[in-house]
Amino acid sequence: INRLIVIGGDGSLSGADEFRANWPALMEDLKNSGELPEGFDHTFELKIVGAVGSIDNDMADTDMTIGADSALHRIVEAVDALKSTAFSHRRTFVVEVMGRNCGYLALMAALATGAAMTFIPEAPPPDGWEEKICSLIEKGAAAGRRDNIIIVAEGAKNLAGEPITSAQVKEVIEKGCNLEARVTILGHVQRGGSPSAFDRYMSTVFGFAAVREAVCCKLGNEACMVALHGNKLDVVPLMKAVERTRAAANAIKEKNFELAAKLRGSDWQELTEIFRTLSRVRAADELPAKHKRFGLVVCGQAPGVNSAIRTAVRTAIAAGHEMIGFENGL
Repeated sequence: INRLIVIGGDGSLSGADEFRANWPALMEDLKNSGELPEGFDHTFELKIVGAVGSIDNDMADTDMTIGADSALHRIVEAVDALKSTAFSHRRTFVVEVMGRNCGYLALMAALATGAAMTFIPEAPPPDGWEEKICSLIEKGAAAGRRDNIIIVAEGAKNLAGEPITSAQVKEVIEKGCNLEARVTILGHVQRGGSPSAFDRYMSTVFGFAAVREAVCCKLGNEACMVALHGNKLDVVPLMKAVERTRAAANAIKEKNFELAAKLRGSDWQELTEIFRTLSRVRAADELPAKHKRFGLVVCGQAPGVNSAIRTAVRTAIAAGHEMIGFENGL
């Protein structure tokens, strides 16, 4: 065997690279001990090709990792189920999701479900967040919001680097806002179930690209990793990706949150800003004197249209403009 395709996280993949680095010495030991068959060529190099399997989507230099989209589907399904109760009983739910060092699942689930607030490791809330969360809930209720979903990544922290737990958020809401709150910890249910269509597609093309690289050796004998950039497949140096991944985790540990967000990439920073915009609540009587009037016309149906409408409306209102909806299309 002179080719290994390894599917795993940064620990498994960096361990495979260490094995590759030690390979020549190991083969030499086998030769000197007489354990190799007669005439066996022990000088061949070991080629490592990695494919990242991680629901956290925490590996640098690739837009997605195998399993992250399916885990996100589990979370969105669970939050959608909770929203029925939250809406009918005007309840607040605090949902804890996985993500010790990466807030991808929490951030994307918050965007996808229209959550009121999210706590992630890379973007701690400002000091005094306890008062802010109550203000946000009160303003939301005044604007007509009937439910409040707050998503907390298990690795969420404050500016001092101290953990923010789902139980702590629940206590703040109940004491500060005088509201009943419930905690739902999704746990390992996020890791199971049927994979999403996107994960099946991505895993298929990752497997194809891994074999192609193992045969063609585009990056020579250097250990490499299959990556997704936009809608294009690529192979990148494995250990550079591992180093950048660990640098982001270390930045969070050292409370350098700006660097951690930067290491996640420009898309990450844009998504964070989008969520901040959507979570703002501005009442109609707060509109500035000079504002634009937007008309929103829907001429067709497709899954996801409601999210497009909601985002357009909240973005315009958050920017200080007036939004008008037209029924029955044009």
